[in-house]
Formats: sequence, C-alpha cells, structure tokens
Amino acid sequence: MPRTKTWNFYDYGTYHIVKNDYRQNNGVQYYFTGDGSIATGWQSINNDLVYFDGSTYHKVIALSDLGSNLSSTQKYFFESVIPGAIAGWHEYGVIPSITIAQAIIESGWGQSYLSTAAHNLFGIKGTYNGNSITLPTQEYNGYQYVTIYAAFRAYDNNSESIQDHGAFLKYNSRYNNLLGDSNYVSVANKIRLDGYATDPAYSTSLISMVQTYGLNILDALQ
Repeated sequence: MPRTKTWNFYDYGTYHIVKNDYRQNNGVQYYFTGDGSIATGWQSINNDLVYFDGSTYHKVIALSDLGSNLSSTQKYFFESVIPGAIAGWHEYGVIPSITIAQAIIESGWGQSYLSTAAHNLFGIKGTYNGNSITLPTQEYNGYQYVTIYAAFRAYDNNSESIQDHGAFLKYNSRYNNLLGDSNYVSVANKIRLDGYATDPAYSTSLISMVQTYGLNILDALQ
C-alpha cells in the first residue's frame, strides 16, 4: 500500500493546508493527499497511477508517461516492477530501464510459465534460498538453437526476483563494467557481451524495449 508522511504544505496565498493537489519546488513535483500528507509510493490521481519516491517524496513517473494505450496486463506489470527497479538502481547500480526491459523480455510481461510458476522474471538459472524449478529452454550454441533442461531460481514473489536480479549482477564480477552506467545503450551491449544471454540480438531487443516505452526516464534518478 502507498505510504504517506505527516508533512503538510501550506498555501502561501490562503494559508490552508494543500490537499489532493500537486506543488512544485525547485522543478520537482510533490503531491499532497486528502488529509494533507505528502504522498509516497503509487497514488491514483486523475485516472492515472503515479509513483512518488519513498525517500525524496518527489514524483517519479506516471503510467501514462509510458504510453496511452497500455493494456491492463502491461499496467499491472509496470506497477509491480518499477519500485524494485528504482531500488535496484540505488542499491546495486543497475539502471531501471534495463532491469524493466529485461523483465519484460524474459517473462513476457510476467505471463511466462517461469514467472507465473516461480516468480522468476529474468530467467536467472540456479537456486534461490535452495529453491529452483527445472524447465526446457532454448540456448544458442554458436551455430544454432538447441533445447536443454536447466534449473531456474524460484522465488516467493516478484519483489524477490527484482531484488535478486540486482544482486546477481552486482556480485558477479563479470558484470562490474555495467554497474553505475546510466547509458541504457551501453548497458544493453555490455550485459550481452558479458554473457548474460546467448541470443546475438539480445542487446537490440533491450534497446528497442527501452525506446518503445521511454523507460530511460527512470535512469535519471540519483
């Protein structure tokens, strides 16, 4: 559930507490809820869902910023992954646009069997807290795609998957070159060359996904 702080904003003209309205300070927008508290997390505002940072309280993004014709599945997916992707940028140095683009591609907007059965949004192999699920998968061996069976990490929820994705990249030394890089094109190329995926078109797919939905708006967050 969205959290609110007890901080209030008084209108300079009326001296009344601002409620259900935005106010701007130094070019940053904040929102004050019906009881006058400053908003954090997701808020439903004027038929749109808007996300406010839990630490700085400023407006981060509205779902409408990502497209005017999003399906209900896409809206739900963005709502479920954006907060974790932002947290991963702060904690692990992995830019949100690539985290989200990977999650979309790897999980098919959260609809793949792996994501519905094991909450594994990124196709990360191995085990998580001793839990895994074994499934067939296509791998490119340098000449052609072949089917193999592999163990994939299993999570209790999508939030665990988002968190583990950032940790996976940070604590595997081969991905050190992309940590803190805020250029999504650069990160997309690095992550494939570092061996995350065998598909030679993986970088192109990530870049296309970021550009289609304007996900790089999230990469400006510090």
